[in-house]
Amino acid sequence: MLADAQTRDEVLALLHRQQAAYQAKDLEGVMACFAPGGAVMSYGTNLDQKVVGLQAIRQAFADDFEGFDAASLEITWSQICARGEVAWVAADCQAVMEVDGETFRTKARATTVLLKQDGAWRIAQSHLSFPADTSGMAGPAVVL
Repeated sequence: MLADAQTRDEVLALLHRQQAAYQAKDLEGVMACFAPGGAVMSYGTNLDQKVVGLQAIRQAFADDFEGFDAASLEITWSQICARGEVAWVAADCQAVMEVDGETFRTKARATTVLLKQDGAWRIAQSHLSFPADTSGMAGPAVVL
């Protein structure tokens, strides 16, 4: 069920818009990427970041923006599948964060489920994590 080229391009365009809005700390831009409705949810990288509903997601992103000076997330590999009005993505990413003048670079993984509503893809569920290394321990971020 790999997505066709048009679906793949549309989904990647949405994810890139979300990443650009996040990097710019554009809360409205980030939120525009999510599907309207109460069934939307997101897992963040911290244990307490199981966020359900648009208002809670909005607050989680606002809190994120207060916690770093700069951040970016680049998709380095992805697999996009789709069936009808549902698409799902698995992606490897490179994350870069600047906090209190220090820059950290680490690998991340993302999974996303999207719904096509009124002709446009929107995020219904997302998950971002920092993978463990081969010993099963959380991989450290590299300070630049």
